Amino acid sequence: MEEVIEEMKELRGETLAEFLSSIGLDDSQLLAEFEQSLELFKRSSGRRRFDMARILVSPGQPKSTIVNLDAARKRSVFADIQTRVTQTGEMTIAARNRKIETDEDLDSFLDACVHLGIIDEDGKLKE
Repeated sequence: MEEVIEEMKELRGETLAEFLSSIGLDDSQLLAEFEQSLELFKRSSGRRRFDMARILVSPGQPKSTIVNLDAARKRSVFADIQTRVTQTGEMTIAARNRKIETDEDLDSFLDACVHLGIIDEDGKLKE
């Protein structure tokens, strides 16, 4: 196996594609699987960051001032975050399956987003 890996390191472009084909591998399938692995890693990394932010905002920790905004403004901020997620894919809202069922859920989610640096204390999206 080491010999195969060493040989692959030396090859580029069409020569690499031919070598992979000669050992029964499809270069386009390998690339697709690699891209899927990268996407999974990005999602799991984002989830870990979100979980850490939730720990930071757990009971006993001071809440950010975003929880003091009126309910309509909080829902608007949540909608802005969902729009950004849809457009950029840079964060998933898997923690709640994109559902906010109570005002406390919304407060917790927005507070975590402040700690993650996604929004500021006023609910404005950060770049």
